[in-house]
Amino acid sequence: MFPESIFLTGALLLLCNSVHGFTSKLLTYNTFLITSSQGYEKRATHIANNIDSTGADIICLQEVWEERDVKAIVNANKENYPFTYSGLHSDTHALLASTSSRPRCVEPQVFRVLFRGLINGCFSNEGTYISNLQCLLDKAEYFDLSRQCISCLTLTGFEYGTLLKNCFLSKSKSNLPGLLLLSKRILIDPKLTYFEPEKNIFNRAYISFKDEYAGDIRCTHQTAEFKDGYLEKNLMTKYGSWEKQNFDETMELVKSFSNHVGPEIILGDLNTGPFTPIQGNEGYFMDSYNFYKNSGFMPSLDSVCTFCLENPLADDDVNSLIDHVLVRFSPTQYRRTAERVFQGRLPGENFPPSDHYGVQLTLEEL
Repeated sequence: MFPESIFLTGALLLLCNSVHGFTSKLLTYNTFLITSSQGYEKRATHIANNIDSTGADIICLQEVWEERDVKAIVNANKENYPFTYSGLHSDTHALLASTSSRPRCVEPQVFRVLFRGLINGCFSNEGTYISNLQCLLDKAEYFDLSRQCISCLTLTGFEYGTLLKNCFLSKSKSNLPGLLLLSKRILIDPKLTYFEPEKNIFNRAYISFKDEYAGDIRCTHQTAEFKDGYLEKNLMTKYGSWEKQNFDETMELVKSFSNHVGPEIILGDLNTGPFTPIQGNEGYFMDSYNFYKNSGFMPSLDSVCTFCLENPLADDDVNSLIDHVLVRFSPTQYRRTAERVFQGRLPGENFPPSDHYGVQLTLEEL
């Protein structure tokens, strides 16, 4: 055999082996980038500058609600992650140019809604965030507002100064539904799908796409438990509870897979999973969690919390494992290695970058 032929054959074998035995790292992280949250500005800057530190190939971020944060993260990581997608992206996978000529809540109907809210005490300092929001829903026709304005008011809270700055002066748009996807590889057929077409408070959705090596993937943020009652007025008849809404989302995500070729992956803050340490079937929305497992989607972590009492930003009274990279395999064999990431405190602060810890899965084809 000629030397040239030997070289070509070796190169082809090396290429085939490298494709066949791929290794891919997938990261999910709820960033908690809500403008009214503790340390928001410093945490936003830290996340934008350090989200690449785990070496993930694909990153699914949740709660990146503000246009400026989407742009900051995308621009800070465009060399390592040239392929990105969100509610602010065009079909060409490029960030849409900001075309907003006015702030999100400068619209005719907002003054009527705010007047009703004021006369009904919906902005009372004595009320809780949830009670004020419930008042707006019940007595002020909150859903007369646009989705952009509803999102801004809901996520900003009801402190007048911050509300005025974010929703009535700033021309930044909301990234509905808070998802931001970053990848080192081309995103194949990315699509944003809302679970509910009806106007609602939190606009839950998922991004579906395919990756050349990691398979068919969904990046999502599912409905959470609010202990003060069910607030989705437009969905009351359909669900009536956060648990039923989460379960319906779970079924839709599972049914969204059709080809069953290669790995099928769901990653995000699913708001379902066991309390830790695990004791039987205790946890958040365990019917959803068990449905995932019974459908073949196996959790990467199974014994440590991701929303934890030790985290000073986390507002809960239990440790829970609700952030997941769930994988359903084809007959091909894979090795999985999972770890919890972004646990350390910010320099000079007593809190980490978010109220959640991230989960990263390394998926290796054998």
